[in-house]
Amino acid sequence: AALAMPSTASDARERRARASAMSSASSPKRRSTLTLPRRDAVTRNTNKLQLPGWVSMPNSALASCLAVLATNPMDRAKTIMQLPGVGASWGKNMREVTMNMVKKEGALRGLYRGLPVAMVRESSKNVFRIGLFLPVLKVIHTDDDNPAPAWKRFMAGCLSGGIGAVSSNPFDLIKTRMQVPAAMCEYENGMVAFKKICAKEGWKTLYKGVGASVMRDMLGSSVNLTVQSIASEALVRNMILSPGSPVLGALSGVLSAAASVAVMQPIDTSRAYVYLKPHIHKDTIRAFRYIVLREGPLALYKGSRAHFFRTAPHYAAMFALLEMITGGERKVLLSRNKNVLENVHMFDALSKDKRIRLASMVQMKHFKAGEQIIGAGDETPGEMYIMTRGCVKIDQANKKGKKGKNTEDQGSDVIHSGGYFGESYMFSSEASNETVTAVNDVTLMAVPREAYETCRKGEFASATLFDDGFDDPSKEIGMAWRRLRYERTLAKIPVFADLGSYERAMVVKQAKRFSFKPGEKIIRQGEVADKFYVILKGSAVSTKSDGDVDHVAPGSKIPPDRIMRNFSQGQYFGELALLTGQPRLATIVANDSLEVLAIDRDVLKSLRETLPTLEDEIIRNLRRFDHMDSFTTMSIA
Repeated sequence: AALAMPSTASDARERRARASAMSSASSPKRRSTLTLPRRDAVTRNTNKLQLPGWVSMPNSALASCLAVLATNPMDRAKTIMQLPGVGASWGKNMREVTMNMVKKEGALRGLYRGLPVAMVRESSKNVFRIGLFLPVLKVIHTDDDNPAPAWKRFMAGCLSGGIGAVSSNPFDLIKTRMQVPAAMCEYENGMVAFKKICAKEGWKTLYKGVGASVMRDMLGSSVNLTVQSIASEALVRNMILSPGSPVLGALSGVLSAAASVAVMQPIDTSRAYVYLKPHIHKDTIRAFRYIVLREGPLALYKGSRAHFFRTAPHYAAMFALLEMITGGERKVLLSRNKNVLENVHMFDALSKDKRIRLASMVQMKHFKAGEQIIGAGDETPGEMYIMTRGCVKIDQANKKGKKGKNTEDQGSDVIHSGGYFGESYMFSSEASNETVTAVNDVTLMAVPREAYETCRKGEFASATLFDDGFDDPSKEIGMAWRRLRYERTLAKIPVFADLGSYERAMVVKQAKRFSFKPGEKIIRQGEVADKFYVILKGSAVSTKSDGDVDHVAPGSKIPPDRIMRNFSQGQYFGELALLTGQPRLATIVANDSLEVLAIDRDVLKSLRETLPTLEDEIIRNLRRFDHMDSFTTMSIA
């Protein structure tokens, strides 16, 4: 541990140089010195463990199918409210319509009429609409270092939404006809409806209104998926919510629903007129014109409130389920990766937390039979490989024979599943002297050298720093609220004012909140110092000695002549703990009901690898505002 030492001439010159540099760089608004580390930390710690690209399609289909179970009653209420000349008799709002559905048709039949078709419709639609969104976005946005701009997300949403609309249009039409009041419906179930429509009206009827569906879903999906993806990434990037959290999916889903309803509702209303009165309204444009001229422009938003209250819960449930499904799959992959790493003796020296961290940074690679993985003379790949499937052949170039002559083929090594090769690449940058070829179809786990070095040298005092939010949604909500609230409090404190919002969120996520009653001691003179405190609410006072407090009767105030300093909301104390590690110099007592945020040395120790300059930034600010120039580092080693 680096402690405060007596000043020397060289130390004095160094401090003067630092002070000069600080004063020359000072300005009313200073930029954070953590810009580059912040970017690296965001990339490294908020990046999700990558799943195979194809799983997004079945995941989307399953999540949307399950979400219908919660939203079908509201979906049917919206359909009834949009019926020309009929909706008004069922109620003025969604609540009245829902109550009448239960009263007239029964709870189960009334609320869940058309459910099987609705589930098939949602699955057939979102398997493409959501399932293809990220794959398409990756094709048109190849820059992995920067987030995709909104217009590229809009284009990806248009394409995937259009494909989903074509796929689901037949089921959409059947669902709409099945969800009308039972007295008006001529079909017993979805299969009967499909057969009768094809027999009486022809199969082309199933695609009646497909143009409006494509236009609606291209517009709706582009807005919905653009807002949802941007909101989700922003919440994760700013450490408000965690990847895999259902709360993350629900919140981003509600935000996207509000944006998409305004775009989709006019088309939705016009399309319902076409579906239900095809002999009057030949296409959506004519229905749109009819509604505007006969009923007024506001009639296009007929049922918009019901639409939102149906859409918002549906998107919230769907994206929450999707986050839970993908979060669960990432946990399975993480567990598999960890088990593979445990069988490689090279990683035995890593702690459990470091192996878990390394397991989240590896990549799976696939090679076909006969494909060359590494060529002799190639630049070092900078990673080692662990076999998980198949086998490879390793030929070493210039391998010496028995007589010391260089030969090109003195035999080959064959590595099977469970083995590994390329461990020398983790320590050397020299060109490869071996050729590795896949004997059959091969799957490898690639461990990057940079990832290994990061985990080997990094310090992880807390394994919960970047926990997935999959396990406890209620805890995730509380943590999100606390980070938002306390991050703003820290922003008002000079010591933390120069830090970016990300850095403050990193500190807040690991800090702890304590409450003290009036007269209760917070720190005692002479005790071991391990943290400092920021006052969130209330006030505190410091006394000249510990005895000044012990001799005061309960409920009485400390005499003013024994008070050294008063602390109010937003102020901090105990900062010497982070500077010297020396015992406490004073006793501090709560003056009234007090809430504090405690930041200890273990928090900053766990953040050293993530934000290497955070420690220096805080210590520089402590010297700047407390005039403690004799201290040059924190005693937290």
